[in-house]
Amino acid sequence: MKKEKNSFGNNISFAQGETWRFNNEVAKNFDQHVVSSIPHYNAIQKYIANISEWFLTENSTIYDIGCSTSNTSYEISKKNEKIKKLNFLCIDSSKQMLEISKKKLKLLKHNYKFLKKDINKIKTFNKHDLCLCVLLLPFLKNQKKLALLKKIQKSLNSGGALLIVDKIHSDLSISENIFNQIYHDFKLNFFSKTQIWNKAKSLRSSMKLNTNSQNLELFKKSGFKRYEVFFRWFNFCGYIVFK
Repeated sequence: MKKEKNSFGNNISFAQGETWRFNNEVAKNFDQHVVSSIPHYNAIQKYIANISEWFLTENSTIYDIGCSTSNTSYEISKKNEKIKKLNFLCIDSSKQMLEISKKKLKLLKHNYKFLKKDINKIKTFNKHDLCLCVLLLPFLKNQKKLALLKKIQKSLNSGGALLIVDKIHSDLSISENIFNQIYHDFKLNFFSKTQIWNKAKSLRSSMKLNTNSQNLELFKKSGFKRYEVFFRWFNFCGYIVFK
């Protein structure tokens, strides 16, 4: 007997009790769903593309780790179209996400490689000038976050940068309550209360959030010495981490 499915909106549904994962159904509807789920998502992509201009020159390599449908790489490629050659390596564990990425990027002029891989199983990265981790860290445990950051720190060229967008907990419980309710109000513009609750339940065991203070400590432990917040919307935070 098939389990009843719970709707998350945007044509995405999971069986009752099923943990959130980036399956084919999510991939097909990802672009619509992420804009409805992440405040200022499109603006964040533009901000990252603007920042990228300070780190990219001809023949630079960019890693997009946990790229999903490569929206960030797309914006960076467009922003830097005057640079003759850029090399993008887009990594994701979802074949369907990468297929969508290929279609999205095929009309742009730079070089793109796509790697289907569990990022936790990648031992080393090639030397590169810019690394992207956009909404990836919430789905990694702290040990995995630290291991990944250490590998990135080791492989980034001097003068390069890691750009992170993360969902975080507040350092104070009173602000955590305020920020969560504001985020809930935002999602009500797109989803029903039941859909919001269904997704929240599915994320219980898959999403591991840090506070801003804990993230800064992770950056230090991984060998980074300089970092800056470039975006903050309540419990969403964007960081530039400099090499």
